[in-house]
Amino acid sequence: MTAVPETSVVVVNMNGKHFLAGCLESLMRQSYTDFEVIMVDNGSVDGSANYVREKYPVVKVIALEKNIGFGSGNNMGINASQAKYVALLNNDTQVDRSWLQELVRGIETDTKIAMCASKMVFADNPSIIDSAGDELFGFGQTFTYRFYPANHSSINTPRLCFYACAGAALYRRSILEETGLFDDIYTPAYYEDCDLGFRAQMLGYECLYVPTAHVAHKVSGTIIRNSRQYTYYYQRNVEFMMIINYPASLYLLFLPVHILYQIGCFFVCLHRGSALSFIKGKLDFFRSLDVALERRSCRRKLRKTSTASLRAKFKRGWFAYKIAQYFQGQFRG
Repeated sequence: MTAVPETSVVVVNMNGKHFLAGCLESLMRQSYTDFEVIMVDNGSVDGSANYVREKYPVVKVIALEKNIGFGSGNNMGINASQAKYVALLNNDTQVDRSWLQELVRGIETDTKIAMCASKMVFADNPSIIDSAGDELFGFGQTFTYRFYPANHSSINTPRLCFYACAGAALYRRSILEETGLFDDIYTPAYYEDCDLGFRAQMLGYECLYVPTAHVAHKVSGTIIRNSRQYTYYYQRNVEFMMIINYPASLYLLFLPVHILYQIGCFFVCLHRGSALSFIKGKLDFFRSLDVALERRSCRRKLRKTSTASLRAKFKRGWFAYKIAQYFQGQFRG
């Protein structure tokens, strides 16, 4: 271990004491050793911070008095680090012994690689994918290869993707200094990693999916997927992501499809009992539109790539994927 390690691993935690032993023990077993672990505790009341201080004294603990959200918590950890690379890891994960080694190896293949994504599987069913190099459809919907079989050919091949799920990713610090860190407009969670990936794409950088970097993810350890809370933040933040990042011509091009998709989402939420959360998310987006437009003005100055180049990065084939989901229950290849 050098005075300044090559890599810092940041783990943001909120009342996740029951996850921490599994997560931290898996980090302690890494084949790659030139790294430190920084845990940012988002105002936990379950004794998480003291538990880590006592059981894992090698871990640097930043204990906050209140929850500042996933993105801002990670920003706190990144700013506390001086390492060349920064890995972010959810507290409800366990990583393979070679996880960090594989990510570092991947990011060092090309200086244009800003970030690397991991192969994340469901901890309760490792044969099924949770995330495998995330993509973005032009109408704003993200695509994570969720429910693909873990042995599917497209899952086990390295490839360039749009962004990395921040639940298990590696970032190049020098590029983070160009893009900026996670935007707090997305607080507490959702779309902040897509937004960061969009900024990297604007600057002409790439994200590499590394299928040999294995992570088991408990999934929704903090916010339950499809809950009312999840619906509110997800539906608010998708609007922020599009208005802040999309060039005007792309925004107008995809807006009709986006609106149609959101109408469909509303009826799904109505069926689930979260329609009011959906509506509140959209209304709060409009209430914060002035802030979002300020962010948009800054992003326009950041962009170095053409509109055509950005459009080419968007994923295609959403309809075919949804048809497969509908008829098969989940994607089976």
